[in-house]
Amino acid sequence: MKIFKFGGSSIHNARHIENFADIIASNSSCQLVIVASAMDKTTNNLELLHKYFMEGRQELLFKQWEKIKKFHYDILKELFGSEHTECNRKVEGLFFELEQIVNGSPGGNEDLEYDRIVSYGELISTVILSDYLKKRGLNNKWLDARKLICTDATYKDASVMWEQTEVQIKRAMDFSVCNRYITQGFIGADTQGRTTTLGREGSDFTAAIIGYVLDSENVVVWKDVEGIYNKDPHKYSDAEKIKMLSYHETIELSYYGARVIHPKTIKPLQNKRIPLYVKSFYLPEKKGTVISAENQKVLPPIFIEKTNQTLLTIYPTDFSFIAEKHLEKLFFLLNKHKIKTSLLQHSAISFSIVFDDHHKNFDTLVKALKTDFKVLYNTGLSLITVRHYTERLLENLTAGKEIFIEQKTRKTARFVLK
Repeated sequence: MKIFKFGGSSIHNARHIENFADIIASNSSCQLVIVASAMDKTTNNLELLHKYFMEGRQELLFKQWEKIKKFHYDILKELFGSEHTECNRKVEGLFFELEQIVNGSPGGNEDLEYDRIVSYGELISTVILSDYLKKRGLNNKWLDARKLICTDATYKDASVMWEQTEVQIKRAMDFSVCNRYITQGFIGADTQGRTTTLGREGSDFTAAIIGYVLDSENVVVWKDVEGIYNKDPHKYSDAEKIKMLSYHETIELSYYGARVIHPKTIKPLQNKRIPLYVKSFYLPEKKGTVISAENQKVLPPIFIEKTNQTLLTIYPTDFSFIAEKHLEKLFFLLNKHKIKTSLLQHSAISFSIVFDDHHKNFDTLVKALKTDFKVLYNTGLSLITVRHYTERLLENLTAGKEIFIEQKTRKTARFVLK
């Protein structure tokens, strides 16, 4: 039994969905669980819908609503050739549910409203994919991930409740009855049945959860590139594909910000030694990259770049050394304002953090910090991480750049620069 995960770019139009069905057809002899994301930029568009809903901007909300519906109905027409199919009726039903939400009044929990609204991207995409597979003669059963993945009530970044999740998945998936199941990545539900999400790009994690519970042979993540590269192949023509990575190395890369695999994905697979393949949906016959317990002894330098970063530094106003009480206050505020750091640096009299620019809680964080600290910050910076670096490479990388922070260990060098 295998788990196939398809991201939004692999199903972003009718042609790609046809290609998706070709891949499923070529694996028709095996038991399969298909995990899919929302189509193309639907999550981004639903996030805007949520924003306008929370702000009460009805005119913009209506335009965004029409844009989202048109995108999906255009795909339905291309795939099914009619506006009166069973799939259309299912999609209309989901849009009606979402319309009821956005025509109401926002509740007090903005993150809960986010999960309720944004989750419809995955629900709609998987209904379309399921019915298109059936049209192609590929029988499957659609499952609602909210009945599979049980989580706590931390909306927008929920934690999995593993015991209940295992019970629910095993109860729902009986391969003696059906050989192929399709469900949504990214979403789940808390113990009260309220919709939750697992964090942005969380569909990879969903695939790993199901793979772990069902002891799958492997998990395959289908992308628009042939595997994992040592730098972004969309930006750099000299990017080199890496044939093999260990679980440990992949966790390191995810931690430092590599966007190839969701950071939470690897650990469940590592615990059961389930290999993860990253393959191209354009070239499914290619081997791609395999992530497993096996170590590759020699790896090229691997570059990870995060742009639009803020560097914030605090100094105690009483000229004392940075102590545990200062850090306790800082981390309390970071957690309160839901700011995730990309890098930390500590000196005797200062503490610096790096995080994404334009965080919605940035101003309130700075205001809270100023009650106890002097605060300085810079925006518009880049955070560059190089695994398996050489000194000459670092010299070339930083030449002519203004360096704000530099950190180096035996295998990893990190720079905050402009």
